[in-house]
Amino acid sequence: MALLAVFGIALLIWLVGGTWMLIHAARHPRGGAAGRALASAQPIDIDTAGLTGTSWIMRTRDGLDLPVMDIQGSGNGPVVVLIHGWAEAPLTMLPRASELTQSNTRILIPTLRGHDGADGACSLGPLEVSDLEVLLHMLDASAIVIEATGFGALIAAGCKGDSRVESIRLADSWDGRGHGLRQILNAQGIPAWPIASLASLLWPDR
Repeated sequence: MALLAVFGIALLIWLVGGTWMLIHAARHPRGGAAGRALASAQPIDIDTAGLTGTSWIMRTRDGLDLPVMDIQGSGNGPVVVLIHGWAEAPLTMLPRASELTQSNTRILIPTLRGHDGADGACSLGPLEVSDLEVLLHMLDASAIVIEATGFGALIAAGCKGDSRVESIRLADSWDGRGHGLRQILNAQGIPAWPIASLASLLWPDR
């Protein structure tokens, strides 16, 4: 009986600790994108990618300052907004930005909150959608294309119906916060159940 009680306590500690660690990790994604890019001889900024542009700061509705890469294109196509994935950084989108410069006028890559040293904590969706809405409102463009995968696609999908958005190109989209929590664990080779399920209950989509 005592052994069963010890096992129960250990299980409870594992569930509580694992759930807390998952939510904390989701809200504070790991950094190091620049180091990984340097190690694989990939560009780390606009200049090293051989592109023309600048970076500026976007103020969110709740007062955060988030950097935005603003790249000049040589084509006539619409403005494109590229959204990086969870635990990634704008620099991971630079190869795609290089491809788009030939056909589009302007490419923007915002830094998601809580990523790459940016202000705030990741909300796995709701607040990032609000941040994207702010960016779209700031752009002097009536035709905007959004491209994103994974977590970024979840954010982009939240702006469907915006009159300024001409099209949204999504791949491997997360279906919500719960799905994202499962994806985070699966990417680390950790079974999603039951930790992700508990985390979803404690941190629901709405």
